[in-house]
Amino acid sequence: MLAGDHVRINGSGLQTRDYIFVSDVVAVLMSGLKHLKSVGPYHVGTGKETSVKSLYKKLANLTGCKLKPQKGPADIGALQRSVLDNGKLRREFGWSPKVDLDTGLKLTVDWFRDNV
Repeated sequence: MLAGDHVRINGSGLQTRDYIFVSDVVAVLMSGLKHLKSVGPYHVGTGKETSVKSLYKKLANLTGCKLKPQKGPADIGALQRSVLDNGKLRREFGWSPKVDLDTGLKLTVDWFRDNV
């Protein structure tokens, strides 16, 4: 988007994902190495769904992209909704994500603007 290239959204764009900033993932991993209380999976996520269309709009705003996204075929077998329950991390580590989606996107766009 920063380069002015077209973006393609596959499927309806209504499919959702749970986007988390990398520093929040690193914080969980570092905390887990010190305070692991049980075995099994931990879901590292925000607990918030964001649609691909919504993500595109946020990024278009941040990058100044005026191009409409191109439509592509839906990915066969792709989940329509994905959101993680981070309750186990909250209970066992007192953890919660620190970087919200808007802040994380701005930090990411700024980094790419300055470094690529």
